[in-house]
Amino acid sequence: MDLAHIFQGNFSVFQLEPGSFNLSDGTVVDNAYPSLFFTNASDWTALNEYLSSYQATIIDTVLPLTRDDFHDSVIVISFVLCTVTVGFWLLFLVQSIATEKRPLHLQLTTTLLAVFSTIILVRFTCLMREEFDGCFQDRIMVIERLFNKLYYTVPVCILRAFTYISWYSLCDRLVSEFRTRTAKSGNKMYRCLVAANVVNAVFMVLVVVFTSLHYFSTTKKNHYVRYWVNVTVLVFTSLVCLYIWVLVMMFWLLRVDRRFKFENLGLLVTTFFCYWFNTGMQLMGSALVARDPRWMVQVNLFFEILSIHLLVDFVSGLEKYNRKTESHNIVGRETIAAARKTSDMETRMHGSGIGLELDGDSETISNSSDSEAEQSR
Repeated sequence: MDLAHIFQGNFSVFQLEPGSFNLSDGTVVDNAYPSLFFTNASDWTALNEYLSSYQATIIDTVLPLTRDDFHDSVIVISFVLCTVTVGFWLLFLVQSIATEKRPLHLQLTTTLLAVFSTIILVRFTCLMREEFDGCFQDRIMVIERLFNKLYYTVPVCILRAFTYISWYSLCDRLVSEFRTRTAKSGNKMYRCLVAANVVNAVFMVLVVVFTSLHYFSTTKKNHYVRYWVNVTVLVFTSLVCLYIWVLVMMFWLLRVDRRFKFENLGLLVTTFFCYWFNTGMQLMGSALVARDPRWMVQVNLFFEILSIHLLVDFVSGLEKYNRKTESHNIVGRETIAAARKTSDMETRMHGSGIGLELDGDSETISNSSDSEAEQSR
């Protein structure tokens, strides 16, 4: 900041950041706030009158530039980036030690997100060190030198595409659960869901394309283009999120056993919370044209990939539950069939035993009648 150009007069002016400094007479001054230091003034009375007249203007225009508002300051950005990086690596650790292995593309996406978030955090730490050495906070500098650069924007677009590939794979897995071989209505529903899944895949491609345009157009001055790009992203993102929500609810209501629903109710509540929080953040990022929260993209990606992991865990647990239930039913049917067979054999053997006793009695009767006939002769 060129203070000499702002304050024109017969004096020297310096901008002081918070800290302690020594005066020429040995006095130590503790400065807790950003301030201005005037020296070498030819007329101190005129300087005091000048500062008294323009005190409000100086406070509003010069001093606040050294610090940002708290809600989007570099302190909040640093907290968010650290938290998201730790979250990505925890997801990577969970998928590495899980008994039910995730799909390969989901593991790859999670790993790339963890590595990318770590690289961005390292770069952000270097910028924070520079601001700390200069004793200032400047969010605009961080955005221009980190979040508006190609080494941030291009990987974000690629990772967004990888995330939608994982979404499509999960949706295809849910649709396949509606396939049946007997009921014609079930086959009709399955065909409708397959067609809707293809349309949703097209919408996902359009979201990735226009989101990339959104990331690259936010640095341009053409507000009209940015506005319509964001409106397009908002519409297609809403359609994709609505389709995923409807498909998951249909799967929950029609293809999940009641007992399994209650056993995993907490997991489903957490999944829905993460999904709708991610959806809200994504729509908010598309709606904010003038003030684009670029540093919130990683938070959006984190909750999105977390929702996919939770749904994959739920579907895997349901498949395991169905296999276990089916095996128990098969064993039960085999046990019932064996019991019926044993009962039939016992019935037949019991019937044969009664016939032999009757034959024995008739033979005894015939022998006794023969002996009586001999005696009469």
